[in-house]
Amino acid sequence: MKTILSLPICGIALGTTDISGKWVGTLFSFVFKQDGSKLSGAGGPGEKEQIVSFDNGVVDGDHITFKAGSVQVDLRIAGDEIRGEMKNGDDAMKIFLKPMRLGQRRMGR
Repeated sequence: MKTILSLPICGIALGTTDISGKWVGTLFSFVFKQDGSKLSGAGGPGEKEQIVSFDNGVVDGDHITFKAGSVQVDLRIAGDEIRGEMKNGDDAMKIFLKPMRLGQRRMGR
């Protein structure tokens, strides 16, 4: 009986979190649209300055990857944050994002 009860709980824990919406950090802001494991969106220095877009993203559990132009993005979902890095050739930059809620101003502004 314990095995039968634990199976649905494991399925819930392994489910993918939908990250659709606006995510903001101190230097970048992203708008994500998730459809199952597929991810598309746009990013830039501000919510109204989305200068790059992508439609090749993948969400695999807590792991997010996509490429926008020459920039490779590798992120992890950690609770209510998304963390990781963006790489452009040999240059890399750490990213820390939080979901933007109604009435919230962009961090650092």
